[in-house]
Amino acid sequence: MTGMVHKREFYIPKGSKLVTREGVKAEVYIYTDKDGNPAACGFKGRAHKPTFRHYYGSVEVRDKWLNNWFSDLKTFSEEKAKRRTEANQPHTLKLGDVLISSWGYDQTNIDFYKVTKIVGKTMVEVREINRVHVDGSTLSHGMADEVIAGDRFIALATRRKVSMFMGYPSISLSSFQSASLWDGKPESRSWYA
Repeated sequence: MTGMVHKREFYIPKGSKLVTREGVKAEVYIYTDKDGNPAACGFKGRAHKPTFRHYYGSVEVRDKWLNNWFSDLKTFSEEKAKRRTEANQPHTLKLGDVLISSWGYDQTNIDFYKVTKIVGKTMVEVREINRVHVDGSTLSHGMADEVIAGDRFIALATRRKVSMFMGYPSISLSSFQSASLWDGKPESRSWYA
């Protein structure tokens, strides 16, 4: 059996006054509680349950807190929109570019991928390539070494959306792994025997 789902109106205090800000998808209801304390109940976006319900020492403290809350939401929303716009910009990857993925838990795995095809403005086709051990590396010992990208493909091609973040392209490979443009320098990896 599932619990009853209440609409937003259920949580809005009786006799409260609606407060909103232009450019912010949020509503705040201000009121005075049964003890005479200034109070507020706020909702973000289309949420049914309140994001907060607070009591304040004075009306001035409440108003200052609410102004900060609205300001923070507006800043977050603007930054999110900026990141979304930037992520959907045409990428700067070229045919033959090599991407690197460094990932792992209690060890560092290094994988390399080569761009084998440009697919529109926001997609590429990549294939994993082998890695080559760097001889004479100061990091080389029983559980670590340095590697560079090789020249042999070791997996089939896969298409990935390219995201641009702060001017740099990257692709997501899985929930725990992404790849970005490789600078050509040897990369350290480690493992447990």
